[in-house]
Amino acid sequence: MESTPTTEPSDADDGRDRQGQPHPPPPPPPLRSRGLGKAWAIVGIVAGFFFFIVPGLLAIRSYRRWRAGSIRRPTWAWTCAWVGVPALALGIYSSWMLYNVPVLQDDFSDSASGWPINEGADWSIGYQEGAYRIELRHSDSQSASLVWREGALPNVAVAAEVLLHSGDEATSLAGVGCLEREGVGYIFVVGFDGMFAIGRFDEVGETLVTGHLPPAARSTGTANRIRGECRAGHGEKRLTMYVNDTKVATTTEPDDGGYHAFSAIRLVVVGSTEDEVDVRFDNAYVIGIQPS
Repeated sequence: MESTPTTEPSDADDGRDRQGQPHPPPPPPPLRSRGLGKAWAIVGIVAGFFFFIVPGLLAIRSYRRWRAGSIRRPTWAWTCAWVGVPALALGIYSSWMLYNVPVLQDDFSDSASGWPINEGADWSIGYQEGAYRIELRHSDSQSASLVWREGALPNVAVAAEVLLHSGDEATSLAGVGCLEREGVGYIFVVGFDGMFAIGRFDEVGETLVTGHLPPAARSTGTANRIRGECRAGHGEKRLTMYVNDTKVATTTEPDDGGYHAFSAIRLVVVGSTEDEVDVRFDNAYVIGIQPS
């Protein structure tokens, strides 16, 4: 099986012409203002104190007076139970939703959803029959990426369903990636013969993890569901890979300690110069996830 790509996957990446000049990279997402976020954080702290701590102290006082026989009913304690518990449950649910609402979701039914459409001498990328198609004709690799509109995020999950439409299972790989900036990021790929790998692509590139899929992660249908989680911060980047809802690998990489965030999803296919490969992607999404 061909090795995992560890440098920029192709000279024609993101739909640029192999013979012409590359398209200029998209502008970096705008930085988010921290002033309003800081104000809302202070409001949240104050509101949390008054709506949870103060009523809680009054409820304890009501309960103690009831136990001591000085009041007939612990009315305040009962009120806090009826109001506070649903409010707490709603707060927990809202916090969960904050990290699990998709910032990008595409089933590729709309050919104007923003993915590149292009073709070279030995590759083509574009929409095909309600999916996104990357075709290699005796080429080693090709990819396509899309910047989401929500701004760069330090912790994201990128995912897609990946189907080998035609090609040699022994030499074909495909998967998804998270881009920190143009030409720098991480990929999570599966070989259709049962291999998997996590790799970094930049000027140097490196395969970080490779192995065989466990039985629980092997597809029982025709497509593999691949999900890669990319977390930045605390002096390292943490990468986790799931295949068909089964966790297959986790690894970390040290960073320079600065602020890092991801702003684009990448679809990638690896083949052999001796074969033709046709891979279809469907139901791609990106969501913000909780820090590790």
